[in-house]
Amino acid sequence: FFFQAEDGIRDYKVTGVQTCALPISDLPVLQQVCQDWGWDLTYSTVQVHLFKPGQSKAIALQQVLKTHFPGIDPEAVLTVGDSPNDESLFDPQRFPHSLGVANISHYWHKLSHHPTWVSQAAELDGFLEMVRALIAKP
Repeated sequence: FFFQAEDGIRDYKVTGVQTCALPISDLPVLQQVCQDWGWDLTYSTVQVHLFKPGQSKAIALQQVLKTHFPGIDPEAVLTVGDSPNDESLFDPQRFPHSLGVANISHYWHKLSHHPTWVSQAAELDGFLEMVRALIAKP
């Protein structure tokens, strides 16, 4: 599913995938249907994500760290996100250092967890802003 963003319809060309545009106001109804069927739902700037309850990006990242990088403490990790589907990465109990690129502000009121820092720039430019700041840091 693709949805109509609050600032207008986002047009994405996806080959071989059936898509439909949904008004963002339909998300609560879709979420209830998913929950009735034993699934959960979140969304990003471009699509709706369905997943089994108990799954999240933060849980997956914790598992990757534990399995493949056991020497890396979550306090040494900087998570980055731009939309509600990244919210678990902003949970300070899991990852105390997080960055939201500026467009996260569109969803601020809908998030239970907020990033530690927010870039001035949105999308890729916000990510690059973070990279430049990290490179410049002594």
